[in-house]
Amino acid sequence: MKAWLNKYCAALLLLLSGGSAAQAQTSYSVSGRIDDPEMEGHKVYLTIYDTNQVIDSATVRDRRFLFEGNAEHPYFARLDLDNWKEYANFVLEDSVVIDLANHLPKSGGKLSEKFLTYWNEYYTHIKKYNSTVIGLQESIIDNQERAKKRKRL
Repeated sequence: MKAWLNKYCAALLLLLSGGSAAQAQTSYSVSGRIDDPEMEGHKVYLTIYDTNQVIDSATVRDRRFLFEGNAEHPYFARLDLDNWKEYANFVLEDSVVIDLANHLPKSGGKLSEKFLTYWNEYYTHIKKYNSTVIGLQESIIDNQERAKKRKRL
């Protein structure tokens, strides 16, 4: 009887702990400013990046928008304007401020800071790669021009 009671209590604790974990949520607040006055009264959509599932929408008022709510956990998210001209990628967590001009968060929590650090390193690497490619292309063009000049002589 005691073994049965131990198994029952263990199963009940497991069920309760799983239930409380399922109820744990991440509060989020995402805000930003839109410089385009034509967006007044238009919608802004908050989307889970991987699934393209729209989880919230807000209306632009006084060139600003605000999302507040709860999510199952922090998501990598995207903000889309209904004119499809501007967007931003960010980590959905508490107190994220969006910079639409750069398509990134301006500020946020720890995950947003890590994302910005990663993005800045990635962007620096891409800029170096692009400048190297441009330099190689210019070098090829210079060499082709030199070869043409030699043939003329």
